[in-house]
Amino acid sequence: MPQWTVEKPLRVATGFTYLGPKFVRENGLKHVTFSTADGALEGAPVMGIADAIFNLVNNGTTLRENNLKEIEGGFVLESQAVLVASRKSLIQQKGALDTTHEVLERLEAYLRAVGQFMVVANMRGSSAEEVAE
Repeated sequence: MPQWTVEKPLRVATGFTYLGPKFVRENGLKHVTFSTADGALEGAPVMGIADAIFNLVNNGTTLRENNLKEIEGGFVLESQAVLVASRKSLIQQKGALDTTHEVLERLEAYLRAVGQFMVVANMRGSSAEEVAE
């Protein structure tokens, strides 16, 4: 990255304050600084507070929506989430089983919705029928 120098380093916004610098070190990248941020990191380059982001990506939709692209060779690691519970806790703690069921239902709904699209529009009308017309 010849355009990045000590005086003008690549500015990277991330919530992954350990993984980001580790990746940079292990790949021999020079002149990179990190700023800590949480939330919608995709806006950081547009706002001018970062040149790039180091973030968790599920399917790339949010990146595309913000005109960002994955840097070739920028794949850091693959991960998965696992729901683990203690049978004893689920039985003994009031509400734990119900909460666990709700989490599982939401995960299942998400998995069923993958590949589906929802269009939301603000349309004038005094009834659903009028809007449908």
